Amino acid sequence: MSTLEVVAPGALATLQDAGRHGWRRIGVPAAGALDLRLLRLANALVGNPETAVAIECFDGGQQFVARDGALRVAVAG
Repeated sequence: MSTLEVVAPGALATLQDAGRHGWRRIGVPAAGALDLRLLRLANALVGNPETAVAIECFDGGQQFVARDGALRVAVAG
């Protein structure tokens, strides 16, 4: 299985999915990706389910290394 090693996450990098909608009444915030349309697009481009987790990055500085084989990467936004 191919893996993605995060060498440097850069500033403000987080793991995001589509969020937890419908749970606010018990105190769980919706959260999730800043732009759900781009999350779905990036996941579709690499063959993932549309709500799969993605790395959301701001302000640059990220460094990644593919390990154990090729990876498909989509940059959206």
